[in-house]
Amino acid sequence: MICRLLAVVAQLALISGSLSVALAAEPSQKSLEWPELPTTGFVKGRAATEADVAAESAVFVARVGDEIIGKPLKIDVPQYAIHTDVETGAKVAGLVIQAEAAQGQKLIGFLVLHDQSFLVGTLSEFKLLGTKKPTSPPPQPVAPR
Repeated sequence: MICRLLAVVAQLALISGSLSVALAAEPSQKSLEWPELPTTGFVKGRAATEADVAAESAVFVARVGDEIIGKPLKIDVPQYAIHTDVETGAKVAGLVIQAEAAQGQKLIGFLVLHDQSFLVGTLSEFKLLGTKKPTSPPPQPVAPR
């Protein structure tokens, strides 16, 4: 259900010209560590479909009407990354599981490590860390005030 909601929000945001969606959740109390990259559960080299979103392998479907308009970005998927919230500056660690261009925007589907939620943002909101497990610890989640 969350994935479907994000897909709809992303679709509406593409039409309205703005996009940055995150789901808030309680941060974990234990220290985060970078996981191994997954071998499944992501979309690479093609546009995501509704079936990908339903399977939680993608976060959004870039479409206009019935036409899927997303084009894959030429970046490694999956890969480690840090998302910075443009409004608060808060940083969260996660994995890029989708990367597409649509209507002039470069969009990233992101799996947040601390709560396994999904986030959609523009490429400029992310620091891409590549496919090698980072040696420095990921940023720890900060509880909302």
